[in-house]
Amino acid sequence: MQGTRAQQSEQDKQGEFSKGTQNVPSLGSERDGTPFKETVADKFAGAADIVHDKADIAQNVLAEKADRVNEAAHNAIEKINYFGHKAAEKLERSSDYVKDFDFAATRRDITAKVGEKPELSLAIAGIFGLIVGLFVGRRRR
Repeated sequence: MQGTRAQQSEQDKQGEFSKGTQNVPSLGSERDGTPFKETVADKFAGAADIVHDKADIAQNVLAEKADRVNEAAHNAIEKINYFGHKAAEKLERSSDYVKDFDFAATRRDITAKVGEKPELSLAIAGIFGLIVGLFVGRRRR
């Protein structure tokens, strides 16, 4: 009887083992009529297709963003160029003004005006000095 029980116990163990491994395919077995390695290869191929698609999408998105950045950079360059030329024009006008400015004639004109109305000149100079003094005093505080 012990031989029978031992045999029965061995058969029970094998039955339990085969129940637990029924759904685990091996490299040589077939699952749903497809060999396991072909199923795995198909999964890898599908994953590769998805990665290719995502890479293409990323490339398109990045190219679009790069185009926008490029356009913004060109706009900034155009604005810098415009304002640079405006500044250069103002400097040229200032240069022409300084070239044409007659310091001696201006000094003669100011001296003549001060000589005509010395009281008004002193009042203007005093007000100007007061304003400059107020600004200098505020900066020191």
